[in-house]
Amino acid sequence: MLRIVPVLILFAGLFIVHTGRCETILFKNGDEIKIEDIQLFDNLVAIDTENFGLLFFTPTDLTNIIQFPEPKKAPAPQDPPKKVTIKKEKSNWSGQVSVSRTSRDSNTIRQRNGNIQEQNQMIEDTRVQIKLRYKQDLNTIDWSAKHRFYRIDDRKIDDQYSLSQNYRRDTTRQRLFLNARTLYQQDYRRALDFEFLQSAEVGIQFKKSKKLMLSTSLGIAYHLYQRTIFSEGEAETSNVTLPKAVFNQNFRWEIIDDLVLIQGYRHQGDLANYQFNFSAGVENRLIAKLFLKLEYKIEEDTEVSYADRGFYNRTLLASLIYKF
Repeated sequence: MLRIVPVLILFAGLFIVHTGRCETILFKNGDEIKIEDIQLFDNLVAIDTENFGLLFFTPTDLTNIIQFPEPKKAPAPQDPPKKVTIKKEKSNWSGQVSVSRTSRDSNTIRQRNGNIQEQNQMIEDTRVQIKLRYKQDLNTIDWSAKHRFYRIDDRKIDDQYSLSQNYRRDTTRQRLFLNARTLYQQDYRRALDFEFLQSAEVGIQFKKSKKLMLSTSLGIAYHLYQRTIFSEGEAETSNVTLPKAVFNQNFRWEIIDDLVLIQGYRHQGDLANYQFNFSAGVENRLIAKLFLKLEYKIEEDTEVSYADRGFYNRTLLASLIYKF
């Protein structure tokens, strides 16, 4: 019984080699022979080969010289493929388009029969504005175009055309920044045929995060404007060029998700006159990229006066803003 066991093991190994996909016998010295048939005769194994004919071996001899195939190992379990998340690269460009309906209390001009007179009244008008921003590393450039219009009969009492560019350069510490602003506009409300302002400022960024932002800047400006006044059938045009000191302050606080409090103050002037703009309001996301903004503005300008009274303006704005 013990003699037949190695024979059965050997024959099973040869059967695996022969009936598998490989029809060869591999010897321990590395040689291989192709086989056509295997038979067992008493204590001999007969192997019919393709190149060497019929070969006879004892089971013991075959056990010593044949390299039996190693059993195939089950493949190791593989981890499920990880989902590859492609991060969308943020564009350097952004912008917004807004349409505002305004209600204002102001002293304005009234042109009739060649004369301009001061008139205090409540005015409702419309403002359309486009803003575009390019930001790369420490540099930010903002462009803005605004048109405010309101026409009745032969009067232009509220029209304004405004173009501006603002360049900001942050420092590597993200605390100090440089700012340069260029403005050109025509403002019939202030009886200005045109106005040009160029400022250079140094600012401090006290806080800058997604929830809270506070900054101030101080600098100098070159201010040029032309004003035409009609009086008793005659037109009087004055060109004014003045250096100015400029101060800016901006505050932004995200109270809750999609609800932001915004406040800004800008003051420019010299020893004799000044102009300031104060604004405060809230901005709320309606859907996706559409926002609603409610804002209150106060504006005063002592350089532009009517009957020795400085220009003033109190405005409530309701704006729909689309950001992209």
